[in-house]
Amino acid sequence: MTQSPFDQLSKSYLEEFLKPIGTVERQYEVPGEAKYVDVWFIPHQTITEPIDDLGLLGQMAKTPCLIEPYHNPPSRDAIRTCILKLLWINEERRRNPEATDDAPPPEAATLWVLASHISKPLLKEFHAHKKSPGIYTLGPGLRTILVSIDELPTTQKTLWIRLLGAIRSCLKWLKSL
Repeated sequence: MTQSPFDQLSKSYLEEFLKPIGTVERQYEVPGEAKYVDVWFIPHQTITEPIDDLGLLGQMAKTPCLIEPYHNPPSRDAIRTCILKLLWINEERRRNPEATDDAPPPEAATLWVLASHISKPLLKEFHAHKKSPGIYTLGPGLRTILVSIDELPTTQKTLWIRLLGAIRSCLKWLKSL
């Protein structure tokens, strides 16, 4: 499977930040036809690291989540495929709980699509609701959040996610040399 330098770097980047506070699996296989989630994260039961220091990334890491970074704006089909992976994973977790029968069912995962840019027509097509600058949610039942990195405010809370956008620019510049 061919991967771009951005794909490799973004997975490593997210893994390094998230592994102190939970379990991270790269290239997590989705049941059914072979599909892979870029980053599958499950937070530890007791988080010892200061998760709030990670800002938006820490907010993402408070619950189980799929993280799909895109260095180019994602297409309609790419977002649909990400949602399909989320639905498969949540259904698989519901059917095969890892705990005992008396334990509550596992918390449903949330999908975070991180993109350098998400077009307005695509946001409109998915009926995305602007939660805050650069952050759009789909219907609550879909548990999907689209992050348009270029729209995020320049604050400490968004720094670690905005760096992915900067990495994209650096890699693009390096390719042009």
